[in-house]
Amino acid sequence: MDIVMISTTSSALADYLDREYKKRIAVNRNFSLRQWSFEIGIDPTVLNRMINGSRGQPQQISIEVLNKLLEYFGPDMLGILGIAIPNKPKNPMHGKNVTV
Repeated sequence: MDIVMISTTSSALADYLDREYKKRIAVNRNFSLRQWSFEIGIDPTVLNRMINGSRGQPQQISIEVLNKLLEYFGPDMLGILGIAIPNKPKNPMHGKNVTV
């Protein structure tokens, strides 16, 4: 099975993850990157690379890792990654009286 990868600007992702990690350390000084990676469900090396990788250069992220980030952080992660989801068109008949 092929692994599907998406490209993202690593600086936005790295900055976000770095801020979130620092928030967790502020609450618990013993909190580790390894512990956090297990909470998210990704390999510690992958998380470390996402935070400390080459900032500003495109980075490849597997769909599996993207799904784990979405599960952990919620749909706001898509905006951070620069992935736009078009708004679902509204049903024009919703809420209208229809005569037959």
